Amino acid sequence: MHMNHIKIHIVLILLISFSTAIAGNDGGPRSITWKETQKVFFPENREINILDFENAVWDESLYGYLPVYMESFDLDSRYENISLEILDPLFEELIIEPGMEIEGLQMVGEEIKTEIEQITGRKKHAAYAKIVPVRKNSSTGKYERLVSFVINVQFENKVERSIYKNSYVESSVLSSGSWYKLSVNQAGVYRITYQDLTDLGSDPSTIDPQKIRIFGNGAGMLPEANDIPVTDDLDEIAIHVEGSEDGTFDPDDYILFFGEASAEWEFNPFRAAFEYTPHLYSDFTCYFLNFDSGIGKRIETISSINKPVTDTITTLSDYAIYNLQELNLIKSGKIWYSNKFSQDNLVENLQFNFPNIVTGTEAYARFYLAARSSVKSYFTISSNGTYITEMPITGVSPGAITVYGRKVVFNELFPVTADQVNLEITYDPPTTTSLGWINFVEVNVNRHLIFEGTQMMFRDLHSFGRDNIGEYLVSNGSGIEAIWEITDAGNVKNIDYNTENDQAKFRLEIDSLRQFVAFDGTSFLKPEYIGAIENQDLHSLASVDMVIITPDIFK
Repeated sequence: MHMNHIKIHIVLILLISFSTAIAGNDGGPRSITWKETQKVFFPENREINILDFENAVWDESLYGYLPVYMESFDLDSRYENISLEILDPLFEELIIEPGMEIEGLQMVGEEIKTEIEQITGRKKHAAYAKIVPVRKNSSTGKYERLVSFVINVQFENKVERSIYKNSYVESSVLSSGSWYKLSVNQAGVYRITYQDLTDLGSDPSTIDPQKIRIFGNGAGMLPEANDIPVTDDLDEIAIHVEGSEDGTFDPDDYILFFGEASAEWEFNPFRAAFEYTPHLYSDFTCYFLNFDSGIGKRIETISSINKPVTDTITTLSDYAIYNLQELNLIKSGKIWYSNKFSQDNLVENLQFNFPNIVTGTEAYARFYLAARSSVKSYFTISSNGTYITEMPITGVSPGAITVYGRKVVFNELFPVTADQVNLEITYDPPTTTSLGWINFVEVNVNRHLIFEGTQMMFRDLHSFGRDNIGEYLVSNGSGIEAIWEITDAGNVKNIDYNTENDQAKFRLEIDSLRQFVAFDGTSFLKPEYIGAIENQDLHSLASVDMVIITPDIFK
């Protein structure tokens, strides 16, 4: 079928799915009627093979060209937590013709991918379940497709309308007391010393260590959708105050806290990779320090558990981004590019360094590129001199008014052979006026779990799952001073671990992805100190119709 036809097909199926969805969680069996493999034609004679079944939908941004089973459930309210479970699954082997390549099949793992989200609109609430019904059998190594199953949706803690829509705090934490503002520009463990507090204009010798508090709402932008609940005021984060036992803050005492970068890395369970979301408005995350508004929140310790191990974890999943954001092509909107390709600059070499990389494994890279050319042009991707792929971009008519250029977003897997991953992006301009740009390049790799530097964050994307118990073995661990769990950055936990044979060892339940930072205590990141701020309390203002916040330059 022609690609234009497939796009129309997707829109129609989405509308049908939403309007005829089964209401409620009835627990009845579902079945999938699979079709023959379909061939999809793109402009410029490019074609791919895709899997298909009756009433399949596609979400290219999340699942590529793998078909998705979608079902919706009417809800009586929003819920704090909602989960999806697949019961009684029945699979059959996916028969692939010799020599045929199925688009997206390389992204399929041993478990089928599921997702469920809540949506509110026109005073109605619904949950939308998405299932990618393909897996790779861990025993046989063969791909299998789901043919029947039961859906079980669990709802927890109904959110009453008044809570998520009309409930606000009466006054801000900033309305009273003495407050100092600081900022950070990368994720990690930060230290505030006695001298730092002195430089801020305070007298540390008069501070009660128990009353040291830090507030901040962490990484990421506010959601653009106005029906998503957000934190109404500043949240307090858990911190560690070294030397607080004697009740005074002495010259050798200090404060430690985990600071988040402004941009976000979010785990995409389908691609088994982290994906980057830049903060469009700030390169910094701000925190607020206070000494006189009550007892502070402290980092608590959790113990290693004594349960049988299902997964021994000796590797970590790491990621990096190339995203300079220097050029806006149409001087409008929120998409920014860099690295202009032209006849004078055809090649860009990007270098990513990952210590102790697991050689022989595959790296996952996501590319966002763009081009402006009157005819089709190409980007060629290579890694350490080895060809990976060639990606065409359709041309733009010279007379086009509404289209300045074309973008292409694609993912690739490629083998890694050394700690330094070199990516070479080559643009092939068919005319003297053809131009190309890079928006971003993400790279995800596997590293050996060996402590490096003075602090190191780690997590493992390949071990967590229902009822799993993971034992983490951090090599070069004898010099580690502490390991914190930072899965919830506002509620950091200290891990009680053991050291044996130069390995830091601890055991935890890993039903879900957990993230950590280890540090040796020899040096820490230092925040930027902005200084004391005046008390403020927008919450106490009388009812207003609109508040407009603007920089001075726009006044």
